[in-house]
Amino acid sequence: KIGWITSCLLPHHKILMLLVVILLLIPTNTLAELDLQEANVTKVEYQKLNEKEHNFDVTLFHDDDGEDGYADLWQVEQVDGLLLGIRILVHAHGTEEFTRSQIISVPSSIKIIIVRGHDQIHGFGGQVIAINLETNKQQIIDQGSEKLDFTSYKFSELSRSEEHTSELQSH
Repeated sequence: KIGWITSCLLPHHKILMLLVVILLLIPTNTLAELDLQEANVTKVEYQKLNEKEHNFDVTLFHDDDGEDGYADLWQVEQVDGLLLGIRILVHAHGTEEFTRSQIISVPSSIKIIIVRGHDQIHGFGGQVIAINLETNKQQIIDQGSEKLDFTSYKFSELSRSEEHTSELQSH
């Protein structure tokens, strides 16, 4: 009987060890690591409606309870910083992720866009998401506490090579 129990438990231990190894290999850029004083963009879903218009669903995470100001907008811009569209937020949302939508016109000549959040106290700091509209690839970028200029930024995860394919969160 003991041999049978040991043979039954051994495969389960191997599976458990494999799960532990897999979990250790998963990137750990978690919500808990974000600076919640900043209006962090944590998810972007979008759908092309026609030649120019896209419907964007943008999720922000900010500590609206922990300070006087709140996350008051998110925006879509070109790499050079030119504003394409904005979604104004009119009230605080607590300390939880929340998603709001907006239809924004994006000229067909624009290939990469930046989606960033803003809060009343700290401005445009925090996590942003860059999106290659041709490949649907997204790259999460922690720009720190200041608005990062993306004019000469190298978008490593947005390259067209197949080895970096990660078609995330696009319909």
